[in-house]
Amino acid sequence: MSTVRDVTALVPPQARTRRATRRRRLRVLRRGWSLILVAWLTQAPLPRGRFVPALWPAVAEPEAETPTVPARELPQAA
Repeated sequence: MSTVRDVTALVPPQARTRRATRRRRLRVLRRGWSLILVAWLTQAPLPRGRFVPALWPAVAEPEAETPTVPARELPQAA
């Protein structure tokens, strides 16, 4: 008899991994490749990409400072 309880029933099942992100990556790659190929065949300048970074999450402002407890004075060594 074990003293450790079986807690595996309390843990929620793992969520399935989504396959949509993989398909989307392939679709974006295929679209970019098509644009480059068309620009090459028509002798047009290559399309310029753009990078738009995601915004940083907002940071909550710290609350008003709490009064600090004054440190106790230690006796001086002889």
